Amino acid sequence: MELLGLYVWSVCLLCCWARPQRDDPIHRHKQELRVREDHLRQQSLKEPCRLGRNTRSQYDPQYSHFKAYPAQKHHSKAEKGKLRSHQHGSNTFENGQVKKEKVSVNTSASQKTLQGYRPSNQIVLNGKVSKMVNGSYSQNQKYKRTIRQIAQTAAKKRNPRHTAINVSEEIMSDYLMPIDLSQDQSIHGSMYFPGVHSQLVLRPDVELQIPREKFTVEMWVMPEGGQNDPAVIASMFDNCSHVVSDRGWSLGIRPVVPGSKRDAHFYFTIRTDRSQNVTTLLSSFRYKPSVWTHLAATYDGHMVSLYVDGILISRSYGQVGSLHSPYISLCRSLMLGGDNSQSGNCFRGHIFSLRLWSEPRTQKQLRDAAQGESEIFPNNHFLTFPPENMWASYKEGIFPEINMDLTPEIDMMSPPLLPPCGRTLCDLPDVIAGYSRPGVNWEKEVRYRVVNLCDDDGSRPLVSAEQICRQHQALSDAYSPLGIKWQLNVQEIHNSSLRNRAVLPGCEPGRVGNEHCDPECRHPLTGFDGGDCGLYRPCNPIKRGDGVCHPECNTARDDYDDGDCCPTQESGRSSKNCFDPDAQGRAYMSVKELKDMLQLNNTLYLNVYFASSGGEGLAGSATWPWDKEALGHQGGLVLNPSYYGMSGHVNTMIHEVGHALGLYHVFKGVSERESCDDPCSETEPSMETGDLCEDTAPTPKNTFCRDPDPQNDTCGPTFYTGTPFNNYMSYTDDDCANSFTPNQVARMHCYLDLKYQEWTKSQRPSPVPLPPVVIKQSLDSLTIHWLPPLSGKLYERDSTSTCESCSSDGSFYQYAYHASSPRICDSSGYWTPEEAVGPPDVDQPCEPSLQAWSPELHLYHTNMTVPCPQPNGCMLELHFQHPVLPQSITIWITYLSPNVVRSVSDLEVLLEHGETIDLGMMEAFCDMPLTVRLTPDQKVTGVRIYTFDERMEIDAALLISTPHNPLCSVCTPIRYKVLRDPPFQRDHHGIWTQNQNSFTDIEVIPGQRYQYQVQVAAGTLVGEPSPPLTHLHGAPFCGDGVINTEQGEECDDRGLNDGDGCSHKCQQEPNYSCRGEPSLCYIQFEDSANILYDNLLISRSSGWPAIQEYVDQWASQATTSHQDPHKCPVSAITREPVLKTCHARNFEPLFWTHSAWFPCTAANNMSLEQHVWLKVNFDNPRSAHSFHVYLAADGSLPEGTQRPTVTAHITDIMGQNQSLGTFELSCKRNPLILSGSHSGNSPLYSAVSLTLNFSSPLAGIYGVMMRSLADLHHPEMWMDQAQDGVGSSSCTPLNIAHGSTHCSLEENEQLHCSVICNEGHVVHAVSKGRNSVMQAAVLGCFAGHWNMSVTCIPQDCGPPAPSLVFNATFSCPEGTTLGKHCFFHCLPPAKFQGISHWVTCMWDGLWSLPNGYCKLECEAPEVIPHSRLLTSRCLHGNHDVGSVCRYRCKPGYHVAEHTERRTRRKFLKIHCLQTGLWAEGRCIPVMCDPLPPILQGLYNCSKGLEVDSKCTLYCGSHTVSTVCSKDGSWTEKLSLCEGLQGTCIPPPEMNHIQYTCDNGHSIGSVCTASCIYPLSDAVVLPENITADTMEHWMIPAKVQGIMCTGILKWHPEPFALHCIPSCEPFLADGWCDTINNRAYCQYDGGDCCASTLSSHKVIPFAADCEEDECTCRDPDAEENRIHRPEAH
Repeated sequence: MELLGLYVWSVCLLCCWARPQRDDPIHRHKQELRVREDHLRQQSLKEPCRLGRNTRSQYDPQYSHFKAYPAQKHHSKAEKGKLRSHQHGSNTFENGQVKKEKVSVNTSASQKTLQGYRPSNQIVLNGKVSKMVNGSYSQNQKYKRTIRQIAQTAAKKRNPRHTAINVSEEIMSDYLMPIDLSQDQSIHGSMYFPGVHSQLVLRPDVELQIPREKFTVEMWVMPEGGQNDPAVIASMFDNCSHVVSDRGWSLGIRPVVPGSKRDAHFYFTIRTDRSQNVTTLLSSFRYKPSVWTHLAATYDGHMVSLYVDGILISRSYGQVGSLHSPYISLCRSLMLGGDNSQSGNCFRGHIFSLRLWSEPRTQKQLRDAAQGESEIFPNNHFLTFPPENMWASYKEGIFPEINMDLTPEIDMMSPPLLPPCGRTLCDLPDVIAGYSRPGVNWEKEVRYRVVNLCDDDGSRPLVSAEQICRQHQALSDAYSPLGIKWQLNVQEIHNSSLRNRAVLPGCEPGRVGNEHCDPECRHPLTGFDGGDCGLYRPCNPIKRGDGVCHPECNTARDDYDDGDCCPTQESGRSSKNCFDPDAQGRAYMSVKELKDMLQLNNTLYLNVYFASSGGEGLAGSATWPWDKEALGHQGGLVLNPSYYGMSGHVNTMIHEVGHALGLYHVFKGVSERESCDDPCSETEPSMETGDLCEDTAPTPKNTFCRDPDPQNDTCGPTFYTGTPFNNYMSYTDDDCANSFTPNQVARMHCYLDLKYQEWTKSQRPSPVPLPPVVIKQSLDSLTIHWLPPLSGKLYERDSTSTCESCSSDGSFYQYAYHASSPRICDSSGYWTPEEAVGPPDVDQPCEPSLQAWSPELHLYHTNMTVPCPQPNGCMLELHFQHPVLPQSITIWITYLSPNVVRSVSDLEVLLEHGETIDLGMMEAFCDMPLTVRLTPDQKVTGVRIYTFDERMEIDAALLISTPHNPLCSVCTPIRYKVLRDPPFQRDHHGIWTQNQNSFTDIEVIPGQRYQYQVQVAAGTLVGEPSPPLTHLHGAPFCGDGVINTEQGEECDDRGLNDGDGCSHKCQQEPNYSCRGEPSLCYIQFEDSANILYDNLLISRSSGWPAIQEYVDQWASQATTSHQDPHKCPVSAITREPVLKTCHARNFEPLFWTHSAWFPCTAANNMSLEQHVWLKVNFDNPRSAHSFHVYLAADGSLPEGTQRPTVTAHITDIMGQNQSLGTFELSCKRNPLILSGSHSGNSPLYSAVSLTLNFSSPLAGIYGVMMRSLADLHHPEMWMDQAQDGVGSSSCTPLNIAHGSTHCSLEENEQLHCSVICNEGHVVHAVSKGRNSVMQAAVLGCFAGHWNMSVTCIPQDCGPPAPSLVFNATFSCPEGTTLGKHCFFHCLPPAKFQGISHWVTCMWDGLWSLPNGYCKLECEAPEVIPHSRLLTSRCLHGNHDVGSVCRYRCKPGYHVAEHTERRTRRKFLKIHCLQTGLWAEGRCIPVMCDPLPPILQGLYNCSKGLEVDSKCTLYCGSHTVSTVCSKDGSWTEKLSLCEGLQGTCIPPPEMNHIQYTCDNGHSIGSVCTASCIYPLSDAVVLPENITADTMEHWMIPAKVQGIMCTGILKWHPEPFALHCIPSCEPFLADGWCDTINNRAYCQYDGGDCCASTLSSHKVIPFAADCEEDECTCRDPDAEENRIHRPEAH
């Protein structure tokens, strides 16, 4: 029975709490992360050094929110640890003398703050603040306030700067030079769209015309982080057919892969009414949140182009002709902030200066506009003041707010881009070069603190005084010559309890006894991981809890002998036999627990702790300077006492201090790398790869005091010479390692200035890290600009101040300092709420990480995850240390499950006095922070984040206050001193510039050479001068718009920005081409044709790279030897891929599932003998110039030494195969380009298909493209394969009607003739019984016969597509060829509007533009019972879609709602839907709540629970009455008659229900009802209905118990109760669960209906579905509503 009970419980647990994820790659990846982390911990016990947890070297250069300047101080909890401690003593060791001072462990640490950085001056972010955004001001008040702001703005001439949200120092935003835009161009301000119900539509009476032939749309936008998918910024849509379609154009933001929650780019789509397909252009990089961006799209009747900030980003030739006919112009409307879809696809952010031009603007014109130099043409400006005159709210939505203080500024100078492997400014080669220059005094004295545990009386210190002195001397000897002196402080902790506990690095107590053998917890004092790593010894249950500690029972399995092995809590002792992690008396603790107990911040000292329980295997570990714990109490060094101050073991601390100061191992990039293709691999000395030092040669891990022996690793044989084996950052012994290199010294000094200024005793400010730059020059003046110092622009060195968290405008920045969640943490010990405290530290967003909070919760030994509970989901609560008036909040959500609707189900802001603001649902991206604009008038203390995505990961949250916060009132700005050689005439010692970052020198002479340096002054102290700028006045400089090749310039666009094609050093950036002066840059397109430069077609002969015109087509069909149709279908590659990122090593379909094919079944088997092939077909056979194979994975095998290959051959239209050869696969060559011929002299064949044979089962493909030359006059373009035989010229002369021929005799005397048909005709070729239609063909004459028969036939447009005219059917009595006509007929209820019912097949194979449409209208709505119509026009018909009719429910009735509301609405409005029907609306009777169940049978009601119903309670001769009032309440409260007594008979157990009556059976007693079978609910069913006959649409009432009423009967009666299956907790998870597909379970949250799924694809969870279990049953779903007669 025990075994049976255990089995039943296991089944119950499986069904109730967890769902199998079915070979879930995300779950496997997270398991790999945990295994990798465990492996690193295990390795750390074997190596003489253990790094902090950030060991990865690959970074995303566009995900720079944590890279440039990480926040410098960490807000951490000041809570006491669970382990109590006594009073502690401390010693301070200064200059060889020990000073004693008494301290307590629980003494609060010094104030913990952030390093002062400033992402932007005034970052305005977004949130839907209910009851505030729209309720604080009336429209009139807003209008008056706007007028007042215009006057103030004009008086101040103020244009606030708004730059990117970047977790960086203030240096990053102040390195920007603005050029103000003309205020005459717009509404003198921007419009803020909140992202929900805020679309604007152009009023029909506006005289401005929307271009339809050629046009340019141009605007400025500043989007928020996190947008809808897609988010439409501006669009032109069809307002007549009222069908959501892709006709017209749309400009906005969308992920590259829809639903992927990542890689959101700007896009532009366009589709003319004639076209059958939409053309979509995507920008080549992610959009930048909270940054003003200039967007433009052009269309010239053929080519579509997209520009971002004046850069040509993308283009296509997919459309032809006008957008629509002139008549249809009446049906086109312009919309801002969204589109006309049901969801709205609303944009969140600011819009400024919308323009429409009736011509395609040139790139130069658009570049000028992006730089603030465009012309003013008011006739094409679609944003003028007041905007209400031109725009109207769409469907009574919210009118956007006008922000008068927020307009774009142009950044002439951008922050320097970090190298791909860098994290902070100290990783910039130029910065390190500045710190490496000779003649500069970098002397610093740095404080460090040795934390020494002792007994209560000070005896038995963990390390001796002799060790401390010896180690201090070794540290001084190593660093003093480098300008870094160390001041030793010793803090003794007098606490025997702590001293007697073993410190286990990496072994958190929660991991002991977790049913997994954790290597770091495998120790005798933990009972070998609570028995998880030991030999199983059975425990006799009789021994448990008998007061004696039995070793075989002292395991987690046996509850640690029920506590017999641990001392009582009152004793305060610890025992070596106490293994229970929850016991106070255990003899072990983790390093984290020790640091939590001591609460010693690293703000003023570098703390040094000791952990010795792991034996001598652990040498030490350090916290990286960019880690969030670097300055918190969890930072510092952890050393093994055996490697501290011991003879022959003093270099360990020197090595770990190097890590703390930003040094990597010298073998990073060789022995420490992700893969052979790791971009940070180091093959030669470099400051951008490996250890980021170019004076340390590449080397593998080496413990010998010499160069390593030749190696043959997985990346091939290697030989290393001149390696830095004597470097302190190597792994050689003390008698070998003895030096640092100059680059390493520079990095350490840089990080001391950047991160650890509070450690140094000097008050001198840090220097300006880079030389000044020239930004402007005239005959008699020169203007220079420079970066602020690394420490920021505000100066206040008091450690208790908060200036490091302030920006120059007084805004206060703070990260969350406390986090909690009601969600149980995963038993692995990872993803705890504390991971969301402090600044962000996830280095690879959109991949599962261990450095973030996640509600992920797995059951051990199962591939299951527990879903977030209904109705609110999982929640993370974050608190900030200082309540402030908020400006914005930023949340780093670094992982999201794809295709989960609404990433954040709710966002709740916590206010100071206990109130909250509900911001509602929001969408987020995993590779950029979610930015939320806040406008409450109360101080904010925290935020709650709700989600139903159990895999969401949250890394950090940042709260930004409004400017001029009192916490920043004491902060003073630094000053700058400009030094010049030769000196200034008026001031030989330099000129002060206060806190400005630029200076104009008016004492200059043309031809004179000047040298400029900048010094930083803080108070009376002056820092070291910056690196010098040397400039010959009048000479060219980068940024003057003229390319100076003598100075190495490759381009000059008059700016100093990176990322725009021309870098701040005037170098052409990768993947860009630039031309002209000033330079115009564009992305190098894979399908490049001749470049369109200012509307002129330029060939390579004029200086551009040689580009030919190509025709590209993507594979339309595919077959393969291996596929999984659900995970990696081969159909995924039958279109142009939206994702083209190749992944080396093992291929896991994490984010590109359904976007790529790879042989899943073959990869699972991993047999190299498998024959894996892929064959793709093309719709239009053409002579292939090349094939482009886009790799999703290169098929690299684990630990493989041979590169995978692919063998390719094509099949031509004759059915014969031609080999293309064998090629090596590598992500470094993606796409893989296969030549259309095996050799250069081979002819090009008309390819029908391409077959690929792979050597590896791990290769993956996104798509295959065939490229053909578009020059129809090249005979080799279209030559079919020749017949076998000798050539001859005796073939019959060609006479092609409606076409022309051009013949030539080749060198082999074979006659070839090209056939080109006239306009409106195509070539019809017949060869070997096969028919083909093509644009042109080449015939060969062989043995007196042409190899094919060709004719020119009229173009066939084919049947008109339904999208040509919506809501219509077509009839083509004459056919569909050139010149034929088709008639369209409108489908009821649509009605014809226009000039003509006919369309004509045109010469290009497309139908002509229709001059009419079928308009959807609603007839007069039917009478709604119990209501009064308020809109008189609704008595008649002909209502446009979107029209509204309003009603008022009669007294005693209220509006029927889908969800319960506290207040019942009286006013009802219905909309005319796109189906031509009215939305459903009803007025239902007001009902009062049921009377207490104890009164059942004692009263009668005249009208039930309806209004005016009178209920009379009979208590013998006495009666009491109550009436249901119109507000739904009873006039009197009825209670049980006095004196009633008695008991009910025990309830019978029937219908599989049992009862528990703990309070007996008297009147008012309640018996709990429960089903005998688990996972069942007790419900009340109508008479004659059972659980077996219950219909899916029934919603029975769930019953918890029954009550004995006053008439001694049970209510509800037991015979009416039945057991039905419970709902599984997997609603709205994307899988159709048949057991939930019923009204009782909300029809599985919509998972069983395509119309309610974002993917529009139903995926059954069950293996098979019986009858209609998987069909869409929801009566409110779109599939079923159209068949319901009551829908209208």
